[in-house]
Amino acid sequence: MLKRGVFLTITSFLLVSSASAGRDKGGIAAQIEAKYLTHTGIDRVRITEAGPVFVLQTGSVMAAPSNKMTMPVNRIDANGAANQAKGGSAFMSNLMENQSSNKTLSKGTRVYLIKAEVKNGDLHYWILTADTAEINEGGSTKPIRYKALLNFGPGFDDLSLDDVDRKLATVITTEAYLSEQSKFASAVANAPKSASLGMSQEEVVKALGQPTKILSLGEKTILVYPDVKITLLNNKVTDMQ
Repeated sequence: MLKRGVFLTITSFLLVSSASAGRDKGGIAAQIEAKYLTHTGIDRVRITEAGPVFVLQTGSVMAAPSNKMTMPVNRIDANGAANQAKGGSAFMSNLMENQSSNKTLSKGTRVYLIKAEVKNGDLHYWILTADTAEINEGGSTKPIRYKALLNFGPGFDDLSLDDVDRKLATVITTEAYLSEQSKFASAVANAPKSASLGMSQEEVVKALGQPTKILSLGEKTILVYPDVKITLLNNKVTDMQ
């Protein structure tokens, strides 16, 4: 009995080890999930604990209905484009299912992160659409979401979470980050524009835009704007009126 028990224990250990081989849920994946993970019900429709909303910055991401077993795998190339492996599934690589119900997610699609993992050295993001869609099954209408796996490849193990976010920003980034970027761009665009003594003509034009008129008088140049006239001597601002 003792020998049989030991054999069963060793066998169970080997089976568990084999099942988890090539997967690493620690490290960067754990950090990503701690900050961004969204929790859902088993149907992948009900959100039980919402994390930050992400926005796809690339298109052509193949996704499957949340009520299907298949999980389309999208390998992200060096240019940030999504490429699909036919018949790929995160659950069973040989699982084949009717793909007619799949949907292509476009750039700008809002998604949640429902899982992050490092598998065989590659960083995977499992995503789920933030907005639901209606489908008709058996004569009744019900809401669903769409899910997909983004495979970013290797090279993330030694990066910080901030570095990972920056590296993935051309493919997927948070809605909050895009909002901050938009506010910053708006603030820069609306910032008061001014010129100062000592500036070159190029610097003046960069600050105020193209003048309505340029008067060239030898070493002296006068830039005429609707509300100011700027005089430059030897390409340096000497007077503003």
